[in-house]
Amino acid sequence: MTEPQPQPHASPLVTFPHMGTSYIPIKVLLESLGLTCIVPPINTPRTLEKSLIQAPEFMCYPFKLILGNLIYGLENGAQTIIFGGSQGPCRQEYYNDVLQSILKDMGYTFSYVTLNLSQLWSRHNYTAVRQAWGVHLGHILKSLALTVDTLFSVDSLSLSARRKRCRTSNKTAVETILHTLTDHVMQAHGHAAITHLVRQAHRHIRALPEEKSPEDILRVAIVGEIFVTSDAFSNLDIERKLGHMGVDVTTYMGPASWVREHLIKALNPFQKTGKAQELSREYWNVDDIGGHGVQTVGNSVLSSRRGYDGIIHLYPLTCMPEIAAQSAFSAIQNRYGVPIMTLVVDEMTGEAGYNTRLEAFVDMIRMRKSRNVNILNVDIPGYKRKQWARNSQKS
Repeated sequence: MTEPQPQPHASPLVTFPHMGTSYIPIKVLLESLGLTCIVPPINTPRTLEKSLIQAPEFMCYPFKLILGNLIYGLENGAQTIIFGGSQGPCRQEYYNDVLQSILKDMGYTFSYVTLNLSQLWSRHNYTAVRQAWGVHLGHILKSLALTVDTLFSVDSLSLSARRKRCRTSNKTAVETILHTLTDHVMQAHGHAAITHLVRQAHRHIRALPEEKSPEDILRVAIVGEIFVTSDAFSNLDIERKLGHMGVDVTTYMGPASWVREHLIKALNPFQKTGKAQELSREYWNVDDIGGHGVQTVGNSVLSSRRGYDGIIHLYPLTCMPEIAAQSAFSAIQNRYGVPIMTLVVDEMTGEAGYNTRLEAFVDMIRMRKSRNVNILNVDIPGYKRKQWARNSQKS
């Protein structure tokens, strides 16, 4: 596919907030539209230095990081902010209004482009982009295709990184490759150059040797709020830490899964309810409790049925949809016998205590797996699963 060329008219500098690796496809999208991006640095404690002073104390942790990203962009010359809004019972619905109010009170002058993330094909999104930058529909569609290609390349890279961390003896190899990729992507421009870097990093990760035996690998699923599960700084780099403990991590919520659900599947007028939403109905009588609460419940059931050794639930402090979802975990654990641990994070989370809980959880599920056991085939409505039971024979 031919990459769209930049438009001849001058365009303002554009900035946007981070959410994990989403900055890579977003950078491709904006540059394909002929725009110049100011990409904030990857989230660190410095991101929060000014935003914590300005943000409401009990606003969500993701909001404070997003505000910090936008402050950086505006301080470095950005004239336009592009961000997404949503619908439903979640405070993210109010992010745009509160962000604009705070930034204007701080004295910044900017234009603000809001996209509807719940309905990516909506006419509102096309109108917002066309009015902001004067690009035609064909140009938008070509740029979108390049963005989706980049997004799934990055997602494939992330999957390989999770697999290799727990299987290679060189604990720094994967992180070195990913950090190098980040540095290079920040300097690269355009779909061709950026996807080349991503695929090159992917080849390097796949080439790493796998020394550990499959029997030594644990499988843990991460469920919860999409920002915290996607952003390494927010979740205190949980994927890296678990990988170094010999855990193969699966995450269900992220930019790729969101685009797959709200962009690609939305093209199918006969699409059925998502698997997670369908499985959650055993515990909920509604299709939406706000945020990603329904997906959290459904993905916990799905992971249990797939025989995962454990599930970790992540969410930012005061996130009501995830607090509601947490109430279903006792029933899920009682039915499927898979342990679930909840970790709540915010800017005050202490890493030492966080690490201790992770280590204890991994030790516990490893002991459960290593015991002498019999495998019982237990009939559960709709499927069969393997349940571990303690060997009753005397040694």
